[in-house]
Amino acid sequence: MLFRSPGSVLKPLFGAVLCVAGLQMILDRKSQRSGELRTGWKSAAVIGIVSGLIAGFFGVGGGVASVPLLLWLSRFEPKKAVATSSVVVVAFALFGTITHAVGGWAVTRDVPWAFGYVHILALICVALSSIFTARWGAQWANRINPLRLKRIFAIMLMIIGLRFMITALL
Repeated sequence: MLFRSPGSVLKPLFGAVLCVAGLQMILDRKSQRSGELRTGWKSAAVIGIVSGLIAGFFGVGGGVASVPLLLWLSRFEPKKAVATSSVVVVAFALFGTITHAVGGWAVTRDVPWAFGYVHILALICVALSSIFTARWGAQWANRINPLRLKRIFAIMLMIIGLRFMITALL
């Protein structure tokens, strides 16, 4: 019997969920769901728990999960969801990095550029380049039509979802 790790089962499933979420976002013609904003602690806690688990388990930015959840559960407009998610991702990244560094410390202590499972050279290069480009991305997002921003994000979700499904099957 072939053993399948939870990740090998969950990755294509998560990929399919991202594709369905992206498709739903593309087909939804509104930039925001109708109704009153839901910003209570219960919906925020659900968004945080689900987004944190997804970000930590799959190694994706928390925005992949938190933006759609902010759109659907809290009924944020796309610009507000992206902006809020950008701040929340800092917490995901900090605690995720600490957990991966501590968790891999014994395994990788003799590996050059490794701090646990964190590759320091990659961290420096990606962090420095994203520090400069994140500002440009935020400026573009603020200038774009909310419905178009939502659709661009939806396409990105679908690409990430397809990649999860394809890499899990290879």
